[in-house]
Amino acid sequence: MPALGNPATWRTHPQRFKGFLYLLSPTVAARATVASSISFPVASMTISFTSGSAADVKTGMTVLFGSAAGADDLGRQRVRSMSGTTLGIGQSSQGTRRGEINASAGSHVTFLDLREAWAKVPRFDGTTDYKDYDIPVGTYGTNKPPIANAGSAVLKIVTGTSASISFDGTSSIDPVGGGLTYAWDFVDGTPSTSSSATPTVSFPTGFRYARLTVTDGASHVAYHDVPVAVINKDDAINATISRRSLSKDGGQLSARVLDNIPESSYPEGTLVLYAEHEWYSTTEDALAGPSGREQVRFVGWLNKTQSTIEGTEDGLRVITEIVADDIGTRLAQLLGFSQLIKHSTTPTNWRRMNTPNLRDMLSYLLIWHSTAAEITDLTFAASVEDWVFPDLKAEENNLYAQVDGLARAIPATLTCDQRGLLRVVYDPILQETGDRTSTVIVALDEDDYTEIDFTKNHSPAVFWIRGEMVLSVTDLSSISAYFSNAPGSIPGQGGTKSTFNKQLVTSQTQCNQRLGQFYARSNREYESVSLKLAHGNDAGIDPALYEWVTLTLSAAYADKRGLTFTTTRALVTEVDISYDMDAQRKEVALTLEIETSGTAGETYYYPKDGEIESPQYSIPTWPSMGAWLPEFPAWQFDA
Repeated sequence: MPALGNPATWRTHPQRFKGFLYLLSPTVAARATVASSISFPVASMTISFTSGSAADVKTGMTVLFGSAAGADDLGRQRVRSMSGTTLGIGQSSQGTRRGEINASAGSHVTFLDLREAWAKVPRFDGTTDYKDYDIPVGTYGTNKPPIANAGSAVLKIVTGTSASISFDGTSSIDPVGGGLTYAWDFVDGTPSTSSSATPTVSFPTGFRYARLTVTDGASHVAYHDVPVAVINKDDAINATISRRSLSKDGGQLSARVLDNIPESSYPEGTLVLYAEHEWYSTTEDALAGPSGREQVRFVGWLNKTQSTIEGTEDGLRVITEIVADDIGTRLAQLLGFSQLIKHSTTPTNWRRMNTPNLRDMLSYLLIWHSTAAEITDLTFAASVEDWVFPDLKAEENNLYAQVDGLARAIPATLTCDQRGLLRVVYDPILQETGDRTSTVIVALDEDDYTEIDFTKNHSPAVFWIRGEMVLSVTDLSSISAYFSNAPGSIPGQGGTKSTFNKQLVTSQTQCNQRLGQFYARSNREYESVSLKLAHGNDAGIDPALYEWVTLTLSAAYADKRGLTFTTTRALVTEVDISYDMDAQRKEVALTLEIETSGTAGETYYYPKDGEIESPQYSIPTWPSMGAWLPEFPAWQFDA
């Protein structure tokens, strides 16, 4: 691909691409039958192996229950534990959909070497709270568990029979410091194990998972399974890629498959990898990137299939449309369980932490309520961990919304990029202008797009915003709530209802600045901007990275109202790619949010009179404030 900062090549040379879609059929690790009676809800059972053994079963694998060997008509779950003949699974109600089982004594059990995003369901037995069914919240100890990070999925497309792959585990997280030890397990790799943080391994063609296990100084353990596919380019599925969509929350891939993909070989949840190779001359360039990650454009799981039987001059033809979801989309399908974490200098359970911060809370949600941290790369913006609060709360209905809602309080956001990496990154439009990233991934001018649509607002959407923000301080016993108005002073009636951590700040100045940026975004001049790129190259744009593009629309192309753009910065919020596989061309459409910048709000002090609500936090001393906290009208903006 030409350098992103210099698009002259893609403007003057024909762009071509090839797409490589791989449905990675999971291997059967072991088979068994249920050897005990089952009562629901169920989280463990006795099984009798018919092939393989307990040593072949790993935590995180997918387990199918069926009326015949290999079938999943009685449900599917994840392996929570395997000891001897006792199988622990995620707690399941009675049913046959994903996450449920309807098995009984004699039902067939099939273990697939497949990792998926599963919910970990908390449990209360009337006396004790448990995480993931059997871990009491009182087993906190004095340390916070690490997070293993083995990097993103590897897809190495080769013309031979093997490939060398480099791994890097140094992005693993040790919340309390002290250092980590590394233990790698490489199925059919050479070497097969390693204690290095950055090993290099040779793999034959095929598909497997590599596991990184990290251990901290207090013997807390975490693991990460990363898919590794070394595949000959001629083994790609014969398919027409219909569409690929990207947003900051993740994406989907749709494809029209022409090969036979029997459900027995490619069940629901099959791992889907898609790579693209682009070139800009009459001769196709070399194919594979050095690490096997550069050309990956989608990592996800087979979710939906739709089959059509149509008549042709040669007879009936069966066409199958598939839709695959990535990790971001999957997390939005998992339940969110309301959680409140409080500060304690001597924590005795998982709901108490010594100086809790955002990184700890987000890690808590992803580690204890899903398998996300075990199957994908997870990184945080560096200063996410620095702000300390007396309590943090998550109440949204799904897990993605819970993590994203907490991240927005600082103001960051949870994103999922096209390689399936989860990141907590800052939203630059809510940062002060001087703190915003300066990275511009590509400059777009009239030569780069064939169509542009934009809507201009001529009056404010809101006239003022009043916000409450919670202050992070060193002394957690003197936590305060800060209040601000934007764009300035307004009549003093009403306010916003006091809430947990809707916005988190470190000073009154930061509170005022933040609210000013909220106000500017709410009243942005351009409601929406969308365009279609002329050259069919997405230029490496990924909404999850929160990088700028610049947009130019000169006076020569001004609309009838005379509106223009001059290297105007914007964030790409959505990318929609449709494919013409026969012509080896793509059509790329972008949706943009034009950068806004607001004037700081003004400090607001509550009137003594009004509807009263007891404050959740102490209020900064001010002669006219007293100790009253009026309830804000529900219709006002909740910052």
